[in-house]
Amino acid sequence: MALAGACGTEPPVSAAIRTSPASVTLLRLGETVLLTATVHEPDGRIISGITVNWKSEDGSVVTVDAAGLVTAVGTGVATVRAGAEGLETSSTPRVDLHRGVLVAMHETLGGPEWVHNRHWGTDEPIGSRWGVSGAAPPLPPLAVDPTGDIVLPCLQALPPRVGAAATIQRFGKPERMPNIKSARKRMQLSRAARSRNRVTRSRIRTAIRRVREAGSRELADEHRRAAVALIDRAATRRVLHPNKAGRIKSQLDRLVRELA
Repeated sequence: MALAGACGTEPPVSAAIRTSPASVTLLRLGETVLLTATVHEPDGRIISGITVNWKSEDGSVVTVDAAGLVTAVGTGVATVRAGAEGLETSSTPRVDLHRGVLVAMHETLGGPEWVHNRHWGTDEPIGSRWGVSGAAPPLPPLAVDPTGDIVLPCLQALPPRVGAAATIQRFGKPERMPNIKSARKRMQLSRAARSRNRVTRSRIRTAIRRVREAGSRELADEHRRAAVALIDRAATRRVLHPNKAGRIKSQLDRLVRELA
């Protein structure tokens, strides 16, 4: 008599799920980190081929896609949960824009060479850095002009993400504001004009570059007409001197003529 038995192997039993890293700090908006989750058998061996479901408990701080890619979208601490085979675990990404701002300043402005750089470039609390007051908002934010440039006393051309530096209260010499109302208004209008002029000059440079990089005469002439319109408008508004505007247009004409 033959005995019938089951053939093959039984599927492994899931006993635990673990995520890596369990915690991580993101320093700027849009920064990403890939979380991984592994399902383990009771003896600790990893089970492959398991689909893991990801979920962010606070979508205003971080988002997570189906592959476990976490993206920073706001300030704070969030919980990202991973689930599979009836098991669940979590990771706690932290978005610290204020610390990221200080890191950006230290790296961009040659922090190691500063005369006073106590605790800059370290993981010490924010308020312990020389020239920085306060460890958490609300504090007066930095001024951000329409182009995204940040204006600090004695400092220029900081990264755009420095605009999130609500914890920076003083750095360098404080800016003096006029006492007379009309003088304050003139200062504000001058700042706005400088911001608009920077945008205009940037657009003109981009238009000129497109003419130079055009591969054909027809395309170059099309970009030249667009650049001339920007240059004429800038000359009318006195962003460019009329003589300089004429020289730039002559150079563009020559560039187009020299193309085969």
